Amino acid sequence: WYHTMLISASPDGFLTLFFIRDRFVPANLILAELSETYPRRLHVDLGLKGKVALVTGASRGIGNRIALALAAEGADLCICGRTEETLEAAAEELRKAGGDVETFVGDITATEGANAFVAAAKARFGDQIHVLINNVGGSVWSPFAEITDEEWLHVFNLSFFSAVRVSR
Repeated sequence: WYHTMLISASPDGFLTLFFIRDRFVPANLILAELSETYPRRLHVDLGLKGKVALVTGASRGIGNRIALALAAEGADLCICGRTEETLEAAAEELRKAGGDVETFVGDITATEGANAFVAAAKARFGDQIHVLINNVGGSVWSPFAEITDEEWLHVFNLSFFSAVRVSR
């Protein structure tokens, strides 16, 4: 089975969908279970128990919430981030949610870092990877006409090539 997550970011929020078997499941149904603003009343079984999931940028924000949803489903997680302290705090939260977690501190925008992240997951959980969430990304908060070529290249490397490197 292939599980894919699609994220469409917008200024006022984001929409996330899991594609599982032959249907899309809105992630808000899953995240509602984990959110402090919603009661814990909903359970969606995505069939991820014991499946291996890699999540980049999982120490905070959207990546962390995605990893929490996967942990609640029983997935084994390998998460990465650039700061050990925040990554370990996230890993502890994921373990409390039920996940078996491996952490990787490093920069996956470089080929060596991306390869080392995948290698860490395989060393811990074996060669089979079922889910990959490429969540690392960023942008430049400047008017379009003022963004330099160097800034464009940085954003493209961060948001696009990091995903390509981990996916290979």
